[in-house]
Amino acid sequence: MFIACWFILYFMSFGVHEQFHAWVLSLFGVKSIVMHFFWCGIPYMAVTIAVIPQGLEWIVGLVGFAGGAGVAALYAFLDRFVPGIHQCRPLDLALNYHVGQQATYSVFELLWITGIINPLIFQTGIVLSWLVGILLTLLELAGYINI
Repeated sequence: MFIACWFILYFMSFGVHEQFHAWVLSLFGVKSIVMHFFWCGIPYMAVTIAVIPQGLEWIVGLVGFAGGAGVAALYAFLDRFVPGIHQCRPLDLALNYHVGQQATYSVFELLWITGIINPLIFQTGIVLSWLVGILLTLLELAGYINI
């Protein structure tokens, strides 16, 4: 059951993550397009395409951070405030994984998109985000945290 919940949230995260990028762009009046890519009906990638006007280059970091941070905040909110989620232990644990993974990913995405880190460090950050997700799941499973 955990695997099913994890996969559902994983595939939802593609669209939600990119929509948070697009939402922040729209706050600054920048039009964007979110494109989803599918393989055999299964989403495997999504991207946000936008042209940042001159003078607004400083929002790039904010836009980069918004995707993962938005998903992490949304999933933490659902985990904390939607009645019944804690009674469905597999969903509760899957939400913890994605909160940790997306929050960590958002930091590395901000650093990469602003040019502070190179692509290799960014890829390392992706792996680290998976490990943080696993850590939050195990900490909740052991009773140390309750997101």
